[in-house]
Parts: sequence; structure tokens; C-alpha cells
Amino acid sequence: MLPALYNGSPLTRPTNRLSHLFEQFFRDDPFPPPAMPPLAVWEDTNAVYVEMDVPGVASDDIDLSVHDGTLTIQAERKAEARESGYEGRSFGKVVQRVALPAPVTADGVEAVTSNGVLRVTLPKTPDSKPRKIAVRPS
Repeated sequence: MLPALYNGSPLTRPTNRLSHLFEQFFRDDPFPPPAMPPLAVWEDTNAVYVEMDVPGVASDDIDLSVHDGTLTIQAERKAEARESGYEGRSFGKVVQRVALPAPVTADGVEAVTSNGVLRVTLPKTPDSKPRKIAVRPS
């Protein structure tokens, strides 16, 4: 049987339940990073496409920028002021950077939100599109 590893080092078994609880408490991150919204990226011969789930985010609260082959998406979901009750949803600002698989023309970028999904179309530069080369007989 192979030894269990944690971060590349052998994981020793605690001798009692209290030791196990302390080890688990200090091993786990008490403040995990915020979850990133689901994201999809694909391309065809004409453009690169990016879709990101942004439920509850108004289009005015989304900022996009393209620089040096990277698309940066900043979205903020604002909390509504309420006097009482329970709130289990998350609010705040999310920044997502996407390395683009091909050079794009920043002037032709289109972004649309519909049903909580942001759809971004980034047209490729003419140099990055495939060219058909004619072969002539000798």
C-alpha cells in the first residue's frame, strides 16, 4: 500500500481524534478564494468566442478590455439593501483574465448579455486567419 501524500509530503496519521481535528483545521484554508463563474472559450476560423455566467449582474456592472492577447472581464454583483432575512447568495466583484488563443481585432469586439450569460465575440486579425494557397501545376 502506498503512503498518502499531502502537498508532496507523506501524510502522517494522527494518534487520536483531537489531533486529527487540529491537523484538519490547520491544513484546510479557512478563507478559500472566491469561486470563479463558469467560463467557456472556443474559436473558429473567423473569431474567438467567450461565454461567462453572470447571473444577477447588470450589463452596466460589466467591464471588458483586450490588451496584449488577454481578455479581462470584470463583473460586479451588488447586494440589495434589506432589513431582515437570510442571504445565501454571493455578492461582490470578480475579475477573470482569459489568454486568447489567436490575435484579435479589439475594434470589432461585441459583447451581449442574455439570460445571465455574457457572450463575447472577438474577431481574429486578418493575419491570424488561415489562407488557402493555390498549387499550380509545373
